[in-house]
Amino acid sequence: FMKENQEAIRKEVGAGKPASAVGALGGQKWKAMTAAQKKPYEDKVAELKAEYLKALEEWKNTGGDDEDQDQDEDGDEEEQ
Repeated sequence: FMKENQEAIRKEVGAGKPASAVGALGGQKWKAMTAAQKKPYEDKVAELKAEYLKALEEWKNTGGDDEDQDQDEDGDEEEQ
């Protein structure tokens, strides 16, 4: 919801206002929406979450990045 409406909400809040004001107004608008109005956004979030969880599970099943965690592309230790 915010990704699609942030620019319009930012204009409504006005220039020079902190980002928290944009988030607060966005939250108010979200709370004022009906369940039917929220449904497309909630469906998209559920779809993206399922894709993420599937990719995460595949990554874990392939061993993740445990053994190369502190190495760069050349196999050298990275400075931290």
